[in-house]
Amino acid sequence: MSSAMVESLVLDAGKSPELVAALSLVMEADVNGEPKFTPRDCRELTKVITCRTYGKPMLELCHLVRIADACTHGAGYEMFFWGGGPARANVFRAQAMTAGETFGGDTPGFTVTETGVEARYSGRFTVTFGRMPFLSALLYFLGEALGYDFVDQSLRPLLEPDAMAETVSNQANALSASLYDYLKDHLPAVQTQRKFRRLIGFMEDQKGADFTLDDIDDESIITFWEGVSGDREDDGADFKTYLAAFKAFIRLSQVLEHARDLRALDQADSIGSNWEAGEVDPDRLSELLEEVDEELNPLLALQEGPPEQIKFLNKKEFEALETLFESGRTGLGLPLSVMRCGTFGRGQGRITQALRRKAARKELGQLIRDCAALTYIEMGDELIGLTERLERTLLASLHALLQQRDPEALSLMLVLAPEADLSPMKELIREMTEDDDGGNVVAFPNGEVADAVIDAAGDAARVGEDVASLTARAAEAFNSLSRKGFGQNEAQDPDFRDGFSEGARLLVQVFRHVKGFTYRSETIDLPAGGWVPQFDADRPRFTRQFQVLYGETP
Repeated sequence: MSSAMVESLVLDAGKSPELVAALSLVMEADVNGEPKFTPRDCRELTKVITCRTYGKPMLELCHLVRIADACTHGAGYEMFFWGGGPARANVFRAQAMTAGETFGGDTPGFTVTETGVEARYSGRFTVTFGRMPFLSALLYFLGEALGYDFVDQSLRPLLEPDAMAETVSNQANALSASLYDYLKDHLPAVQTQRKFRRLIGFMEDQKGADFTLDDIDDESIITFWEGVSGDREDDGADFKTYLAAFKAFIRLSQVLEHARDLRALDQADSIGSNWEAGEVDPDRLSELLEEVDEELNPLLALQEGPPEQIKFLNKKEFEALETLFESGRTGLGLPLSVMRCGTFGRGQGRITQALRRKAARKELGQLIRDCAALTYIEMGDELIGLTERLERTLLASLHALLQQRDPEALSLMLVLAPEADLSPMKELIREMTEDDDGGNVVAFPNGEVADAVIDAAGDAARVGEDVASLTARAAEAFNSLSRKGFGQNEAQDPDFRDGFSEGARLLVQVFRHVKGFTYRSETIDLPAGGWVPQFDADRPRFTRQFQVLYGETP
């Protein structure tokens, strides 16, 4: 897709639901079943709003409001905009011409010309007929976004008989300021837009105007960072850290992925699981309807609601996982970039901390020479150790769920022991429910039967050695964990039940994601052939760039 389309997608992805709704209402407005505004005017409106180039149009609109009020012979400017049918140039021309004829050619306040209407003040200002439909759409949007009463009160000073061009300019500036304040909460910041334009321009230069999601790779990210981080302009400051460049590319990748998914929805012939045939997986369809531009971050969800009262992750674990989960599933396709963030990105953080405390040049030079906080192998080992700690926390959560008699415990068993022999448990459930379907799937029950199964979870004679062993490991893990929420009182406190139930489901997502990344990092084909030679190749590259950034000789 073209760079212009990508930039549009970036802006679209950053719109709030409220802004999307306001723009949609403009597009959906109709007069007797006919669209009020043309698609072209709606597209221009969206572009003006998302690019924040509404200053001049707002001035035009304010002049047009004064013209419109004069054209309606006291019926109000609203009649000019909403009383004549669809917003088309010929409709507005007819209204203006009729008003001019009524006044015998000497119309107070304005003059009708062949191309538009000229407002007369101490100076003159012309609004063309062709421009009026778009300005009408802008007024409609302002009413939806800022409120019709507020917009009307802002326009009232323009309608006074002694209003001057300066009055129109002042009110246009006031409305622009109000719209600016509104968009601060509903659009990406101007700085964010500028950053994405820089990324898009780079990708277009590197991969061509029709670059795609697949063109964003590890080498593109580091090459971009090397090229712009040392710039003394604002754009360089936006990307001074490797982590900032990586996060920006992740965001761009997520937008492109979302666009691809939506395009698949638009073009799919049927619902199914054959992507190559243009089908859309029903599960993915459901996700797309709920997610606009970002995946749910389970790390953040663990810090909200009921799970918040339980410390599933300590600070060190959270920090070790933060970058991986900010990148979501996109990061799984860029494991080298994630590893660079965790090693050299962390090393750059130590350099900037030293600069803040005004460290001596000798210390700064040493930090640049030792620019990696750890090696790729060490980071891989750190992730493996983190996976083991996550599994232990899940086991401890299983014990708490068993104590709470929560059926979620049974689902968690399948995660922690997917190869376990569940046939004794299944037989126990059959006996209790008198259900003999002869199938191979264990359908966990609810209510009293679930309680009875949970009570029997530690009895090998009833549920089998695998389940009993898992239950014992869960109790051992719980007793070894000294964290907020993992105490015997909390494990049996009903007020903590939802926290353990919801938190365990989120922690399973974390566990699976880390395991998936670890597997991906073990199987990826690296440019240098392996993680050790890759680290040896990357280290001088980062050292040179840090010398450029921080002015120290390595």
